[in-house]
Amino acid sequence: MLENPILLTSVKLLSAALNDKECPDFDKSLWPAVKNELLIQGVFGIVIGMLLKSNFLDKEEKKSLMKINAAYSIKYFQILKQQTEAVNLLTENHIAAVVLKGTACAQYYDSPRLRLFGDIDLLVLPEDYDRALELFSAKGYTQLNETDECYQRHVSFATPSDIDIELHRFFSDNPLEDRNPVLDRLLFRNFSQIERIQLQQFALPVLASAENGIVILGHIRHHLKSGLGLRQIVDWMMYVKSQLNDDFWHKQFREMAETVGLSDLAKIVTKMCQMYLGLNADITWCQDADEKLADKLMLFVINNGNLGYKATIDKKHAYAMMRNISSIRKVVSFLTKEGMRHMQEAGYRPNKTLAWAYQLGHIFKRFMDCTDRKKLWRDMQKAKNDAYFFDCLNKTNGKTAKK
Repeated sequence: MLENPILLTSVKLLSAALNDKECPDFDKSLWPAVKNELLIQGVFGIVIGMLLKSNFLDKEEKKSLMKINAAYSIKYFQILKQQTEAVNLLTENHIAAVVLKGTACAQYYDSPRLRLFGDIDLLVLPEDYDRALELFSAKGYTQLNETDECYQRHVSFATPSDIDIELHRFFSDNPLEDRNPVLDRLLFRNFSQIERIQLQQFALPVLASAENGIVILGHIRHHLKSGLGLRQIVDWMMYVKSQLNDDFWHKQFREMAETVGLSDLAKIVTKMCQMYLGLNADITWCQDADEKLADKLMLFVINNGNLGYKATIDKKHAYAMMRNISSIRKVVSFLTKEGMRHMQEAGYRPNKTLAWAYQLGHIFKRFMDCTDRKKLWRDMQKAKNDAYFFDCLNKTNGKTAKK
């Protein structure tokens, strides 16, 4: 259970805003800390409208909120414009692409512009990936990381509009994991049924509803490793409110989620949204979810923040190590992947044969350079406990997932 008054107030305000209720009363002395918490969680834009209608904030604070509100709107239109330019470039060259996350999630919000946006994520078919890279480079987009044929999930580009684009050839975290090719194939099969949604004057290609829901849920699973905040949780809640009623779950979504090992996670996150964020209790397909796990998940989300904002660098490294030592295969995969990345960052040509040894040296150096090894050890122990918690969240992963 949440006990900290700042966290309780933050969740209380968010729940009210998500369910179109009046601003609940709260201790005004907590406002600076509550505002900071909502910003860290990436959900501040959602509560702005509710707060502007209330009488709880003074005129100066409301002026500040209006400026933030305007900034959200400007970023939203910048994202839509840049996204449309990139998609049109691909489409004109006969390359199918879909928008992942971002505006593909925002379509389920009552006010899409109030969702926090970062970069743009586009997925293309693997056979079109190299040509898409060439088109983006020829357009003047600046490639931010080198192409790695074996491990790379995406390449990032900086655009003249200062909005980065991640061009994906896979959605899954690591295409070498057994379950992930199943997820990628599921998404690629849906390219024959790409839908176009209208946001403002912009038409955007997205996956069909069920597959898009799988992506939102997969994004949550991805950030369990690197830092999960309320923004990703709210994306899922808005999707469930808009799309995932009992009928849709039983007729289509459940089987798809089981196939990629996400059905248990879907139930627990949805149960958590009912417990804390006011999601409609009429949604019954999650009724057998473990409430203790849902409660623990909320604590984990609150303690991490959007994209792991609250976690220290050393803590993130400890988490990365401890979450990848459950099998020899995962150890080798993790060491090789991280070694390739660190070799590139150090100015060396990445070498798959040597990468694992390079990464071991990198880990040893970080340990020797650490000024508080006791804290690092505590972080590693906590990460080990969290890894067990993640296994509980994803009980079906690797068991019911079909190859």
